Order: sequence, then C-alpha cells, then structure tokens
Amino acid sequence: MPQKAFDPDLLAIVRQITDRFIMSKEGTPIHIAKSELAKKHSLLDEAERNRYVQKIGPNYFPAFRAIDLEDNHDRSVVKQCITLVFRALKRIYEQSGEIMCSRTNILQASRNIDPNTTPECIALGMLFATEFPTLVPTWNASPDSNDLNLSLQTSPRLLEFEDLAAAWKRELKNTEPAQAAAPLSPPEQERSAPPVFETTGNIYTSNGIVGEGGTARILSVTDSEGKLWALKCLRPDHATATRTKRFLNELAFCRRFPHPNVVPVVDEGFVTQSGKKCPFYVMPYYRQTLRNLINKGIPHNRILPLFSLILDGVEAAHLQSVWHRDLKPENVLCEDDGQGLVVADFGIAHFAQEELYTLVETRAHDRLANFLYSAPEQRLRGEEVDHRADIFALGLMLNELFTRHVPQGEDYPRIRAVAPQFAYLDEIVEKMVQHGRENRPSSIDEIKLTLIARGSEFLSRQKLDALRQKVVPSRTVTDPLIQHPIEVEDVDIRGDTLVAILNQVAPPDWIRVFVHPRAMSYIAGTEPANWRFNGREAMVRIGHAESQAKQVLNNFRDYVRGANALYKEVLENTARQLEETEKRALQQKIAEEERRQRMLKNLRS
Repeated sequence: MPQKAFDPDLLAIVRQITDRFIMSKEGTPIHIAKSELAKKHSLLDEAERNRYVQKIGPNYFPAFRAIDLEDNHDRSVVKQCITLVFRALKRIYEQSGEIMCSRTNILQASRNIDPNTTPECIALGMLFATEFPTLVPTWNASPDSNDLNLSLQTSPRLLEFEDLAAAWKRELKNTEPAQAAAPLSPPEQERSAPPVFETTGNIYTSNGIVGEGGTARILSVTDSEGKLWALKCLRPDHATATRTKRFLNELAFCRRFPHPNVVPVVDEGFVTQSGKKCPFYVMPYYRQTLRNLINKGIPHNRILPLFSLILDGVEAAHLQSVWHRDLKPENVLCEDDGQGLVVADFGIAHFAQEELYTLVETRAHDRLANFLYSAPEQRLRGEEVDHRADIFALGLMLNELFTRHVPQGEDYPRIRAVAPQFAYLDEIVEKMVQHGRENRPSSIDEIKLTLIARGSEFLSRQKLDALRQKVVPSRTVTDPLIQHPIEVEDVDIRGDTLVAILNQVAPPDWIRVFVHPRAMSYIAGTEPANWRFNGREAMVRIGHAESQAKQVLNNFRDYVRGANALYKEVLENTARQLEETEKRALQQKIAEEERRQRMLKNLRS
C-alpha cells in the first residue's frame, strides 16, 4: 500500500501538541504553535473555539479528534499510520503477549505488513495511538529525547481491532460518562460517592473524588472540625468478598504497623452504596505524588535522600513479610516540597495476582497499567512473586527519578548521561532490574549498604524489633534486657550470706559487665567481683559487715542499675562497629573492582 506524503507543518503541530502532553502533562501550548505555525493556525483555532482543551480538562488534549478538523489528505495520512501501528501491535501481541514495544519493534512488525513503511509513519501513528487507552493501556515516553522515544504496551483488546473508525467509536463510548456535564441523578450520585462518611468518633463530608483506581476511589473529605483529609473507599461494583478482604488487609497493615514512611490510617468505617457495604479508611491529605515531582524535575542532589525514604517505607513492609507488588510513582505521596513522603496503596500486597491483569483506570491523563513497573515474574500467571518484585520496581523508579525514563529492555537512558557524578548508580539499577529475580539484590538492606559505602551516609538501615513488632533503626538495641532490665525484687539472709532475688536470670554477658563497673561505692568484701549468681539469685558474704547489710544491698542496687546502662552501651557500640566493618569491607570490595576495571581498560586499549 503506497503511503501518502506528509504535510510537514501538520506533523510539526502534532509534535507540538502531543510531545508537550506526554512529557509534562501541562496542557497544549496553543499560542506557541500559532506563532510558529501560522500556516496551520486553522486547526488550532478550531480546537480552541470548540473548547476541546477546556472541555476535556487542562491536562488532556484529544489529538485524534483534532484530525477531523484538518483536510481529507492529512486526515487520511494520519489514519493510515495509526491503523498500521495497531495492526503491528496486534501481530506482536499474537506472538509475544503483553509486552512494552519500542518504535523499532513496531517498525519491524509493520514492515512485515507493508514493506514500504517509514519510521516517520510509525512515529506519527504511535503518537496518536496513545489516544486509544482501550487498545494501548499504557505508554512510556522519554522526555530527554528530541525524537520522543515512545513505547507502547500490547493488550488482549488488540485482537478486536479491525477498523480505526469502529475503534474510535468504542473509545468515545468509554469516555462519555467521564465527559458528561449533566447533573447526576440520585442513583448515579450514590454510585459515584456518598456525601457523608460516618465512623464511631467522626463525620467526614466529601469534597469530591480526587482519584480513582481499579477497585477504590480516593476522595477529599473534611471532618467535623473542618480539617482536610483523604478517604479511600472500596467501590460498590468491586465490593466482593475477596476484594473486601484485600482492602481490609491493607487497612489493618497500615493501622498495626505504623512507620514514618508508610501511609498512616487515622480512622475507618463502612458505608452503604448501591445496597452494598463498602469499607473505607481515612488518611492524611497529601498534595503531591512522586509522579508530580518527577514531572517538575527534581534536583539531582535531592534524589537519593528522597529515594532513601521510599526504601525505608518499602523495607518496613518487607521486614514484616509484606510485599507491595504495585510500586510506582503514583503510589508514593508527599507534600509540595517532597517532605513527609510515604508509600501508599498496599491494596494488592501479598494477595492474589489477578489485580495485575486489570487495567487501573484513573483520570485520562493518569492512565497507567501496572505492567509498566511490574517485574517479569508478575507478568506470568502462576509464577511465584516475592519481595524481589518490589526491588525490580524500585530500580525502575530510581532510574526514572534521574532520567525521567522507565527502563524497558537493555536500551534505555542511563543515569551517567544526565548526572555523571551519580554514574555509579547505573550498576545498582542494572542489578535491581535483572530479569531473573535470583540475580537481583536479596534485600533492600543490601541496596542501602551499597549506597552507604558510596557515601550516602544519610541512609538509615532498619530491622524488626520482634518484641514490639515495630521496625526500628538497625543500631537500636532490641535485647530483651533493654526492654525489661534486671531489678531486685526481694532479699533474703542465709547464714552470713546476703541473697538478692532478681526479677529474671542474669545472662553471662550482663554478668561480665556487672563485675567490671566504671565507678562504684563498696564495703570491703562486697564489691561487684565478689557477688555470685545462681539462677535468679545473687549472693555475697557479709561476715563482719553484718551491721552494714542495708548499705550492701543499696550498693548492689546501684551496681545493677549501672550494669543495665553499661550493658546497653556495649550492645550499641557492638552494633555500630558491626555496621562500620560491613561498610569498610564493601568499600574495599568496590575499590578493588574499580581498580580491576581500570587495569582491564588500559590493557585492552
């Protein structure tokens, strides 16, 4: 099929409109396109006059609809290119299933359909293909590329594709409810979101829906005192027994295991919608997501401190045997300046896998399928998924924080290209995003230790305090004796021996500290070294000091308190020394490997 010639001005307009939308989601620069492309100003005038931008929303421009305003020749060219892209994606899906496809992949598949296909045709078709979220559930773009490095994901719905016009009608039908301006009827209002949510101790009034996922809605709400909160509520059409249980598991995890970098739950309850009992919970209202910060651009020197907070939040879950399994920038919340960062949306954490095969529908400009950040094992039904799937997603996000590009395959922008001083992170990312999970870091602590060895001293290593079931800094002493120190409970006299009865058995390490105090007051013959321990009893002969037995006992109580404090200090120093030893060993290993690589480079040059 011979391809028609392109109108270069139309192509320029398409790029002006779509590049800006895809890369920054800041809307359509109509005035800029007008001044630079006066020849085609009618397209943009008409779009503005018909209020396409304002009608759909300031962050979304329906590029495909714009071609209906252009002449037949240009419209035919664009439609031909889009059709070819969809046929190529359909063929790729039939051969390889759901994968992310680069322009090169699509061009190769297209040339098997039409040998005369040009790269320009595929580039244009891919831009407009993003307007068909039913067929292309997610896409990815590199903002640092002048060529707008787009990737598109295949989906089973491509099997239904035959004709572009029919496909567009389906898209219009799917978006009609979201664009309807007419007031909602009472039943529709109930399905949309109830105006009031009541709990045991508060009443929350809805200010409107601010986000919508596959199974739940996020609302802005105000409590009875006028304070602003966010509320997550399970949608009634998804309030099945399984999904309700999953929602309650998410709620319980955030309630029972508080952590500064895991979203806190402050209240909870149930609300009846469409005759179904739907659970909800209330959390702080965060004004930004990590996606917003990425789109604005984060100074390179601030990225690792922010990333360390994400690591802390995810690691806190891992230490309690909870895998998030849906990590992405949209699920990391924060304030405008990036402060107060928390990991959110544990809705599919450690639960059944089918959620990963369901497109997450949010507002048009927020559409994103979980596959973009999912590990290879998550894309295969029945495959075991563990905490290393989160490590894969974190590797993608670390690269994206610097390059604003999500790695797909081997050919992706490296951190060293945009931030040479952080070039060492490329090796860490590469290991985190290995296809085989056995080749990834075994834990987040391993990633942290590597970053600390590279100079990121602000990172905090963590561990689970089994006694308190709380995640704490790894240097925190969690020995049972620190939580419940040794004390004197009672006293006895047996002949010339004073017996102090303790609340517990003193372990050998504690006794070693006890007999070597830093300072003490004592009566000759009753100093710490002369006390003997047997089970819960500590004994010393008082002999000639009988008249001073009361003072001997008081001194012993002081020895015990001193030993408790010194024992804690010894444990803290031991933990600190262990961390330093691990760090130095890794730094030496890194230095040796860098030296080896330098020598090999010189030998091979």
